[in-house]
Amino acid sequence: MKEIYYIGLLSFLLVGCETTALHHDGKPVQVTWNDTLHMSECEPKGTIVASQGTWYNYWLLNDGDLTEAVLNNLRNIAGKLGANTIHLYAPQTFGTSVTMTANAYLCPKA
Repeated sequence: MKEIYYIGLLSFLLVGCETTALHHDGKPVQVTWNDTLHMSECEPKGTIVASQGTWYNYWLLNDGDLTEAVLNNLRNIAGKLGANTIHLYAPQTFGTSVTMTANAYLCPKA
């Protein structure tokens, strides 16, 4: 009986370790950090928030994987909004997760 319990617990933990992949909609979305001058030429599409990591899986994933997953999530959301650029705010780090906020824009092609 204990074996079944441990197998179930391990399965639960491993499923919780999956991070967000970059989807087709998000691939063309560019990420900017301090380019506010360029943003004046763009059409705002909205503010978006993404987070990765939970109390039960944060110790299985490194910060780089969590950060990449958050950026993928932001780009996926922006792509669905019809945006091609996101402008990031400073990331918010917590003990168990990474959260980022960004503005999504539709910018003229360079």
